[in-house]
Amino acid sequence: MLIHSYIKKLLLASLVITGAAGFFVLGTSNSRAQDLNDYNQEDEDYYDPSDYQQWKDNFKETPVEEMAFRNNKKGCAQKMAFKTMLIKKYKSGDGVDDISDSPIVGPYMKEQYKQIQEKGVLQSQKDMMGDYQECIRSAEVEEDPGEEYDLNLRYGACDKLSRILLGTVEGIKNRKSMDSVIRKYANKFPDMSATAYKDIEDPTILIGMLYKKAKDTKWTSEKEKYESLYEQASQLVVGCAM
Repeated sequence: MLIHSYIKKLLLASLVITGAAGFFVLGTSNSRAQDLNDYNQEDEDYYDPSDYQQWKDNFKETPVEEMAFRNNKKGCAQKMAFKTMLIKKYKSGDGVDDISDSPIVGPYMKEQYKQIQEKGVLQSQKDMMGDYQECIRSAEVEEDPGEEYDLNLRYGACDKLSRILLGTVEGIKNRKSMDSVIRKYANKFPDMSATAYKDIEDPTILIGMLYKKAKDTKWTSEKEKYESLYEQASQLVVGCAM
């Protein structure tokens, strides 16, 4: 079986991926929260603060999400990492009180957390991956072609990886063999050289990781199984974008 030949490679890949995902989620959530707290309106039109009516007539409230995440491909990855962090906190039962003191950030965090409560972990993870894909498609193009190329090479590759990994989970649900799924996607993997997985020689190992988890873990229910597989798939994509 092909899966047995992956065992040693999986151990090495797991170390790379776990470290990448953990570092990225922590670093991104902290840095973006700080960005929100430090947000100012230097680029906005200036209005005399003594003229209240002028200020009131021209005031435009900026959505917190727009302040927190730039509308480019990097911002898409940061938003996904932020939502991954909230899902983890929900699963652990921690809540967000410890990170939602800011009058600007707090309400936004609580609203996002509430949505996870209402949707459940499984749907929230699937939506998060779908949102990342849509965000990449609709992200603003950088004026500098070189910068846009670099962003696409990195975050665009992780977008393509997300589609492959979600397709892998669907393959597992439909009882497709690992060999058949690898054959389907082997030639569709993007160039990973600009991502955190640049040192993984054979990217199909990521498919093998999901199949190994599905095969080796004792599950209490189908819901638990696919919730866990979608979680791992999303962590792999977050790690990719580190």
